Amino acid sequence: MAYNFIITQQEYNTVLQARKMLLQQYEANEYDCQQCKEMFPSSSKMEDVEKKVKLLNSYYSTRVEVQPMVDNIVRLAKSKDLENRIMEGDLSVIQDIAQTNRINFSFATKYCSLLQPDKFPIYDSYVWKFFYKLKELGFFSDATSKKITKQFRKNYCDYVDIYNEFIDKSGISSFYRNYREVDAFIWGACEMYLLLNKKSKFTNKKYYKDLFDDLFPTLLANLLSTAIWEILKLIFL
Repeated sequence: MAYNFIITQQEYNTVLQARKMLLQQYEANEYDCQQCKEMFPSSSKMEDVEKKVKLLNSYYSTRVEVQPMVDNIVRLAKSKDLENRIMEGDLSVIQDIAQTNRINFSFATKYCSLLQPDKFPIYDSYVWKFFYKLKELGFFSDATSKKITKQFRKNYCDYVDIYNEFIDKSGISSFYRNYREVDAFIWGACEMYLLLNKKSKFTNKKYYKDLFDDLFPTLLANLLSTAIWEILKLIFL
């Protein structure tokens, strides 16, 4: 039986607004990433690429070896038209960037998403768990469900297909800005669920305890009324 999961614009904005209040460090990190993109836009200049790789590696804990990744990106920009491929949304570029001394798939999606957020959704383990639970509930079509396995198979074209079907069937296609914002919505909802249920790595930090005293009752009431909250309870039982 198909599972209907609809997100209203009000619910979507509630989650994003709550994320801004509860996860302020991530908002600051996103601002820094956008500033870095503006100041160091090139993927063919060693200095520009190094700045972006170091920043993304630091903020997202992607654990890439910086210099091999920088060298790979610059090489691809000079020999395989990397910059135009990213701007045009050529999904095969993910595999090219990811292959250094090990497969850095998650980092490659984050690098391309920073430069072209309309074309490249970020791969994140929270997002994959979210999609997997929706599959179990019968949300996705049969064809798309076959692409969703418990362990992600690192097929980026399949990942984008899954992402697009989620956007279309959940109802957010008429008001979301780009993939990067949808990632902030799903990832932020997951992290806030853990935070509000005292399961997050941030729970014991004084900053968040102080926020809880001021914001917890209102935030919890607002978030509990969203459709996504029911899915999160199933994911993080």
